[in-house]
Amino acid sequence: MKTDVPTPPRILVPLLLEEVLRKNHSPKVLLQRVSSETVRKELPFMREILYGVLRNLLYIDWRLGPYLRRPGRLNSYTLNNLRAGAYQILFMRVPEWAAVNESVEAEKTKGKHPELVNAVLRSMVREASEPPLPPSIDRKLSILYSHPLWLVRRWLRRFGPSETEKLLQINNTIPPLTLRINSLRTTREDFREMLSEMGIPHRETSRSPAGIILERPDDITRINDLGGLFYIQDEAAQLISLLLDPSPGERILDACAAPGGKATHLAELTIEKADIVAADIRPERLGILMENLSRLDIGSVRPLSIDVRELGPEHSYDRILLDAPCSSLGVIRKNPDVRYRYNRKNLLKAAEAELEILQAVSERLRPGGRILYAVCSFEPEEGEEVIRKFLNKNPDFYIIDMAELSGTESRNFLEPFRTEKGFFLSLPHRHGMDGFFGALMERKAGR
Repeated sequence: MKTDVPTPPRILVPLLLEEVLRKNHSPKVLLQRVSSETVRKELPFMREILYGVLRNLLYIDWRLGPYLRRPGRLNSYTLNNLRAGAYQILFMRVPEWAAVNESVEAEKTKGKHPELVNAVLRSMVREASEPPLPPSIDRKLSILYSHPLWLVRRWLRRFGPSETEKLLQINNTIPPLTLRINSLRTTREDFREMLSEMGIPHRETSRSPAGIILERPDDITRINDLGGLFYIQDEAAQLISLLLDPSPGERILDACAAPGGKATHLAELTIEKADIVAADIRPERLGILMENLSRLDIGSVRPLSIDVRELGPEHSYDRILLDAPCSSLGVIRKNPDVRYRYNRKNLLKAAEAELEILQAVSERLRPGGRILYAVCSFEPEEGEEVIRKFLNKNPDFYIIDMAELSGTESRNFLEPFRTEKGFFLSLPHRHGMDGFFGALMERKAGR
C-alpha cells in the first residue's frame, strides 16, 4: 500500500483491511504508517472502523451474506468496503445515510461496484433483520463472536460452553490501558496523586504492585510529560517479571527483549544493581528498546542485537527470561487480527520454534540458575507441551513451583495464577488481563 499520497479515511480503511487480512500486516503498525497521510483528528475514527471490523468480521460477513450471491468473487476492495460500511451501520452511531453515501463514494474512487455497494448497504439499513443462526453451539458462537470455528471448538472442549462464551466476549472488548510505574523514579502512591490532581480517573491493578489502570484510555495523551515515570504494560506481563524473582548482583538475560517492557521491569525490581542483557534479533525493535531505556532513565540494561540461538559460551547467566515469540492468542483483545492468522497446523509450527529457542538459551544458564519460559498464549501446545518436551530432553532441569518462590510478597501476588503443576496461567475471562503461560525452571547445580 502506498503511503506517500494523502487519502481520505473512508477510502483508506478498506485498503488497510486488505493489508491485514491478506498480507498479515499489523493494524497498529499500518495506522502508524498512514498517520502522516491524513488529519490527525481522523485517526480515532479510522482505528474504530479498522479494529471494529476485525473484532466482528465473521458476524459482519454473516449479516452481509443474504445480500451477496457470490462474495468470494468480489474484488478485495469492494468486499472490505462493504464490511467497513456494515460495521458503521451495525455498531457505530454514524448516521446510516452517511455510512451508505461515504461507502459508495469510496467505491467510486477505488472500487468497481458502486451500485452493488449502494444496494447492499441500503438493503441492510431497510431490513435490519438478522438471518437465522445455525443450531450448533460451536457455529453459533463462531458467528456471534467472530472467532474461527477451530478455535471455538477447542475452547469448548477445554472450558465448556459457558466459560468459552465469556472468553469470546472479553476477546471482543477494548482492553483497559494499564501502566507500570517506574519505581526507580516514583511510587504508585505519588503517581496516583499526580493523576488525581490532573482529574484523571484511574484505579490500582488487582495483583501487580506497580500497576495503574486508566479508566479513560485516551487520557494517556494528557500525561505525555510524565513519560519517564511509567511504561504501558498489561498487568499479566508485569506479573511475569515478578515470577522470575530476580535479585541485585545477578547477571540476567532477557532473551527476546524488544520493546523492553520486561527488561526495564527487571531493572526496577533489582534497583539497577543487576547486569541485564536485553537481546533481540530485530534491529529496528531494538531501537525502540533503547528509546524506552532512555525515556525511563535506566542504565543497567545493555541492548544486544543477536539471534539468541547463536549465543556463545561466553554468555553465562544466573537468570534468563524467555518471553518467546508465539501465536499471541492470549492477547486477542489487543490484536483482534491474530485470531485469523492461526490454525492447529501452524500453532504446532510455532511451538516447534519456541522449543528450539528454549533449548538454545537454556544452555547459557549457569548451574543453579533459573530460567523462565513465558508466552502470551494459553494454548497447551505452546505452554505445558513445550515444557514437557524440554524436560524430557534436559534431565538437569526441573520445575520450580510458584509456591516455592523465596519472596513472600511475590508468592502472594502470583498465587491466584498457580496451576496444579505449579505453572503460571492467566486467562482474560477469569482474571481480566492478557492470557499468559509461564514456567520457572532451575538447572541442577554441579553440571
